Amino acid sequence: MREPVKTRTLSCILGRRRSVDADHIKMRHLFTIMLIFVSLGWANTPAQAQDFATIAEAKTMLEKASSFVREHGSERAAQVFMDENGPFRDRDLYISMSRSDTGARLAHANKRLIGRSIFSTIDADGKPYGEMIRTIALKNGRGRLDYRIVNPMTGTPMQKTSLIECVNDVVLVVGAYR
Repeated sequence: MREPVKTRTLSCILGRRRSVDADHIKMRHLFTIMLIFVSLGWANTPAQAQDFATIAEAKTMLEKASSFVREHGSERAAQVFMDENGPFRDRDLYISMSRSDTGARLAHANKRLIGRSIFSTIDADGKPYGEMIRTIALKNGRGRLDYRIVNPMTGTPMQKTSLIECVNDVVLVVGAYR
């Protein structure tokens, strides 16, 4: 049989006299400390505005991605772009790479979109921004597009500026929320 643990009174905490064992007191302190750390973590989530990438950072990433595709080809680039811990992921920035003829996505942060055509996608207002990306890429070779889309980090529709470039047989897109 287990020996009883020494107890003490917590009248200052509970506002009444109650006998509680030492293990219970330790657990309450541990719970309080954990609660503080968890709340500090929530106050510092990536959904805060300062954690969104800028258009300048998106431009830099697009330039690096374009160089990578030219040097290594689209097949190798798709593998690298899909790496969640790779050099082409930064906060809410990632490379979306699609075939220039069909629009089939070869790389995207959302793996469920791989193989689906970017050209048929619409924005939060129902506008066919995928078709606008196609027009910019195939007519001009590069450009930018502003539209509203649901930010997966916040779950709310936000303005987004996407930078677009056609390289070899693929269309590269990277965007920054504003």
